[in-house]
Amino acid sequence: MHIKCQNSGIKGKNAEVSQRITFRTRSQLEVMDDGYKWRKYGKKTVKSSPNPRNYYKCSGEGCDVKKRVERDRDDSNYVLTTYDGVHNHQ
Repeated sequence: MHIKCQNSGIKGKNAEVSQRITFRTRSQLEVMDDGYKWRKYGKKTVKSSPNPRNYYKCSGEGCDVKKRVERDRDDSNYVLTTYDGVHNHQ
């Protein structure tokens, strides 16, 4: 499993710095159990990839964490899971 972590932010008066982390995992499953409950809110075809990208929001009350899941465009044996934000619950 490969992990990539970066801080990202939005510029402006209401800007909040959020954490973004990406996991690259060898798996036949699209979505793996990470201990949280997620609600799927979208699916998109990405220009640079033959595989669709799925979008999820955390179901925890008041939690703003989002994740996106897609197959690696270079090796479809791997799944890229990107989390935006930090959970405010367990």
